[in-house]
Amino acid sequence: MSSLDGFFSFNFEITNVPLGVYEKTRLKIPRRVLERKDRFYAKICAFCHRYSPGMKCADKASQELDIAFTRSDSVGAIQESIFVAEVPLRSLLKHLALTPLHDTHLYFSNEEQVLSFVAELRGIKLSRLDSVNFYLLDHKVLEQISLLERSSANWEVSQVDPTCMYLEIADHQLELAILEVDISDAYQKSIGSDHSLRSIT
Repeated sequence: MSSLDGFFSFNFEITNVPLGVYEKTRLKIPRRVLERKDRFYAKICAFCHRYSPGMKCADKASQELDIAFTRSDSVGAIQESIFVAEVPLRSLLKHLALTPLHDTHLYFSNEEQVLSFVAELRGIKLSRLDSVNFYLLDHKVLEQISLLERSSANWEVSQVDPTCMYLEIADHQLELAILEVDISDAYQKSIGSDHSLRSIT
């Protein structure tokens, strides 16, 4: 396991109309030396996109399955899990076998990750992924966010539509597009020769 680059703290003020969430919350999360900044901020944006009370960094057992965040109920049973690519398909399938009834989300931060993931699906029954929601984040905006990096940051996050998230970070206003990916359709289209973003989203 690679060593830590450090811990980062985020203070969020989240307004999420589709989920009915109007909360202030704090997240302290480690980043490893070899973790790319775009993936790290994809994790942070995924947390904001799905946040509701009880969402937190995954525990050690969940991290071994490459889960980034979980949300549990009052007795500690996991109700929701968030993965952020690149995630080994075997980890996702194992997680689904262990917890088939709760919400699972997988976020991609670029087109290449989607294509790489669907390439792994050959020989897999796609129905095994029916309970997973797949999203593609705007990579250019993730890069812009990384330029505003602080070890302790304040974010204002607003969503009135699940396909778009408005961010205010260090007096900068950003609009992050969040495309829902039909992974079955993406797989079928990826079999052809046109491996472009237009063909998979």
